[in-house]
Amino acid sequence: MPAYAPDTPALDGRPHLRVGLAPAGRRPPDLAVGNEPGLEMPAAPRADTAAAAALAFLRSAGSAERLATLEAMTSATFSAGHLFAMWALANPDDALSLATKLEEAALAVEFHTARTDDAAKIACFFRGYAEESGITEDAEIYQDLLPQAGKLLEQPRDFDLLWIGHYTDILQANSVLNSGAVQIDEYDDLDLTVMQTPLRLDDITRMNAAGHYRLLTVRSENTFTLEYRRESWVRYRSRRPLPRIDLRPLAARLNMFERAEGQWRAAAMTVPVAGLFFDAGTGRSSPSLLSAETVIAETLDHLRAGARRPEWQWSPYAGR
Repeated sequence: MPAYAPDTPALDGRPHLRVGLAPAGRRPPDLAVGNEPGLEMPAAPRADTAAAAALAFLRSAGSAERLATLEAMTSATFSAGHLFAMWALANPDDALSLATKLEEAALAVEFHTARTDDAAKIACFFRGYAEESGITEDAEIYQDLLPQAGKLLEQPRDFDLLWIGHYTDILQANSVLNSGAVQIDEYDDLDLTVMQTPLRLDDITRMNAAGHYRLLTVRSENTFTLEYRRESWVRYRSRRPLPRIDLRPLAARLNMFERAEGQWRAAAMTVPVAGLFFDAGTGRSSPSLLSAETVIAETLDHLRAGARRPEWQWSPYAGR
């Protein structure tokens, strides 16, 4: 089976597998696996997550023979989703026997959707690891974690020192959600969830509770975050999200009304998690002087207008 190798130009001269997209100017891999837009992988079936795509490839005819021709595997930058995909391709028998746990963990680390306690703990492990390990080089992280991935899937409890703090945040956020203090309104025609909460909620709590792939989170101190979830950036298979609509015109309109010091900002639609927020100079969502009713109404109007304007829309499925 191919072994992990750091992603350097020296790899281009070797038969290799790549999880995810290659950096510009690099030789295409002999086999690509992943779920990113623009990824060409004719030999491997597509799936919601990179790990699920790896499992689909392992179940396909001739996969063992194809892997035997490859000397190495790599990924351009570290992601927990790519880690699990590479672990699966390097350990096919173990991956197939742990397929359900692997798929649940991959959903949690890629999309913050945790359907089991173990999946939530695994997602929290990666947060704790990033804070505590002191390792910043992508290759070093892969080299450190690939040998541990199987045990992490089977026995996440053994890694509790790294996940316990963040997992406690999820439990507290779930308590707030279940207390009735959080108001959730669903707009099916816009693929939008509006979530009004008195306190900050962990991302896993928010994503588990949201029924749609566009999410407007309204905090009681008038901080607003409108985001396109990562599922709408990949070629998601389980359900096809609506196209993303450019939020820059909405930011410009909100700036016309805003009286607080700062600016409404909107990210490009083509980044994995695109969104809009009011920035008072901190680079993150800050309290606005606009009312929740105004921001919600303007968001609804903009998304409805955008549905009629193809030039405002982007989708990873475009042209396919």
